[in-house]
Amino acid sequence: MNLYQSFVEKFAQSTATASISELESVESTLKAELPGSYKNFIASFGATHNPTLLDVTVETDSDLSDLNEFVQVSNFVKFNEMYWSGGMPRTVYAFATDCSGNAFCFELSSDIGEVFLYDTDFNELESLELTFDQLLGEYLSLVGV
Repeated sequence: MNLYQSFVEKFAQSTATASISELESVESTLKAELPGSYKNFIASFGATHNPTLLDVTVETDSDLSDLNEFVQVSNFVKFNEMYWSGGMPRTVYAFATDCSGNAFCFELSSDIGEVFLYDTDFNELESLELTFDQLLGEYLSLVGV
């Protein structure tokens, strides 16, 4: 079983699929290339909702924020425009949120997939020093997978 399938089976409660053409449209609008790992995940499994990750991160006393929900591709640009207008740096774009509304982000200028967390309360952006795949792997390691 691959990383993405394991993540979905352990944590996802629902999905909303996205086509490659929808992802390409987002890339064109943002004038950025989405990380390949993210595109592969979304094209294969959709924008999952993962509310059980909050329990997992709390029970394991993890420093990771819960990756509660991926941004729906159909709402991707509007969602990011809202976060940019609220103070999120325009050097990043959000692809998911935690249960508090903080945003998991990628850099606009990179397709590597390094993940950042934008804290909406303090208007701060920090690198998690993990790629998208490493982040999913960290969540799985919290439950012994």
